[in-house]
Amino acid sequence: KGKDLVTSLISRPAIVKPNLSEFLATFPPPGGAAAGTASLRAHVQTYARSWKERYGTELVVTRGSAPVWFNEGGIATEEPVVKIEAINPTGSGDAFTAGLAYILSEGGSLREAIREGARLGALNAANLKPGSILGEENA
Repeated sequence: KGKDLVTSLISRPAIVKPNLSEFLATFPPPGGAAAGTASLRAHVQTYARSWKERYGTELVVTRGSAPVWFNEGGIATEEPVVKIEAINPTGSGDAFTAGLAYILSEGGSLREAIREGARLGALNAANLKPGSILGEENA
């Protein structure tokens, strides 16, 4: 996020995965962060297309319990997340990123990777202990 994200783009990362708050803090939308969902989605899409063309970088934006935004074949799309009773979301973004990276490293598609990331993020949020996907009785 922030300056680190901006300066890393020249290195052409395969994927950048901020959450929506981090993205908007780094790349403020014209109407501000309080703009409607459609306006924010269009703002994210503008960056997603630009980064793909300029750097070959995919942009994946997580939004907590709301669907994940990303592009598939140049088209803006989203992937629903697993609905759970969140106890402590701390570490869920890291769990998401771990699942995303694992599936991609195994040759999976971006959508498959996002699904696994969302699954692991939800497992993490369902536990009191941050950074755990095993369940409280196994942690």
